Amino acid sequence: MKLEADDDDPKALLFVLRAIHLKSMELPKQLTFDEVVKVAVICAKYDTVATVNWKIFVRDRVDNFAKGYGVSKGFKDGTDAPLANWYLEPGKEEWAYVAWTFGFAFQFTELAKHLIRTGRTDSEGNLLNSKSQPMNGHFPPGVIDFVLQARSASMSRLLGDTYSIFKRLLAYPTEHLCEADKQKMDRICGNFATSLTKLGLPMERPDVSAFHNSIEELVELLKKMRFDSPSDQPDIIKGTFWDHIIEHPLEDLPDAVPDEFLKHMSSQAAKW
Repeated sequence: MKLEADDDDPKALLFVLRAIHLKSMELPKQLTFDEVVKVAVICAKYDTVATVNWKIFVRDRVDNFAKGYGVSKGFKDGTDAPLANWYLEPGKEEWAYVAWTFGFAFQFTELAKHLIRTGRTDSEGNLLNSKSQPMNGHFPPGVIDFVLQARSASMSRLLGDTYSIFKRLLAYPTEHLCEADKQKMDRICGNFATSLTKLGLPMERPDVSAFHNSIEELVELLKKMRFDSPSDQPDIIKGTFWDHIIEHPLEDLPDAVPDEFLKHMSSQAAKW
């Protein structure tokens, strides 16, 4: 293994070198989250996944801190394993790099989908996690752009459907309605406009880039909008299926990540 740069993390590099030379007794008994990310960076850079076997050298050392989020009988030998989704906790987004390096396609996909649902953005369009923390660490090439694009597409559909309904309500012809139904329409339009204002949304559809909250947060906000009971609504409202409209962006999130990621991880997993 030829060292190529002076910017390698010394501890991570030493861990990898000891693992390669089968000096497991000299390895630390536990790795912190940051340390395992740095080990993954070294393994990816020098293509050492085949020799730094995850099960032999890394898994148990990672599990020691991961079990802090809870445990389950997840291993085939019946021993305790960390909860399956511990890496979805805010601040653990760099697990995407670990999964990408060692070939954990399921974890990578789950984490990417989670970030699409819960990711926020700052005023410059940079991706933030659900705690509004910047994601400036180690991430596989292209994954942040994929998350941002998928988030934008889903949020665009959601905002488009919401404002389409509002536009239809405002344009609905009322001359043929009785006075009671006209009052209902006025009340519904007023409630819709008031709800948008309370949610911090303008009367005109905003550009996706102007909305910095997550898709999940926007869905929860829109759920708070209420119309009259279905039996007391004009036909235009009865046909909107509002509950479906505000849920379907979550249902329409990508089921998988781009093939380039999956092919890479399949290749990585085959090495060990």
